[in-house]
Amino acid sequence: MALSALCLAGFVIQLDVTIVNVALPTIQHELQTAHNAWSRSSAATPSGWLP
Repeated sequence: MALSALCLAGFVIQLDVTIVNVALPTIQHELQTAHNAWSRSSAATPSGWLP
């Protein structure tokens, strides 16, 4: 039970990081910003064990 919950949590985190990385170019264009590295690093911080 715990292993399945852990796997599900890892999947949800990976899905969230993927969605953020796909959405960043649109967000960047909408906000007219040139640097989005802070968004990428802050989104990936909770999932430090993921590549």
